[in-house]
Amino acid sequence: MGKKLQILCMLTAIILIFALPGCRTVSTGNLKVTVIDSSGSYLAGAKVVSQEQPGSQLKVTGLTGSNGVVEFDGIRQGQYTFIISRFDYIQAEINITVSGGATTDYTAVLISVSP
Repeated sequence: MGKKLQILCMLTAIILIFALPGCRTVSTGNLKVTVIDSSGSYLAGAKVVSQEQPGSQLKVTGLTGSNGVVEFDGIRQGQYTFIISRFDYIQAEINITVSGGATTDYTAVLISVSP
């Protein structure tokens, strides 16, 4: 019986070692970015691309719609750096922290290249 108990203990330890890391839940949140110009008008067709994101999060990218909004749902919580660009505006770099279980709203202002 002693040998069986040792084997059972070893198997339990092995299962715990390999199973516990997979049991960690990754908290995700949502991000809503609104892009406007200096007069407050919505900018459609602005490209929003993450340059830095939390570990294991793939790069996120999108274009703003007619309402100037792009949304990213179910992305990992943490710190992101985004580049926002549109051909007729000066590119902007922003840092955003996405909170788990919530929607983070951010408004970015782009400056026109035309005087």
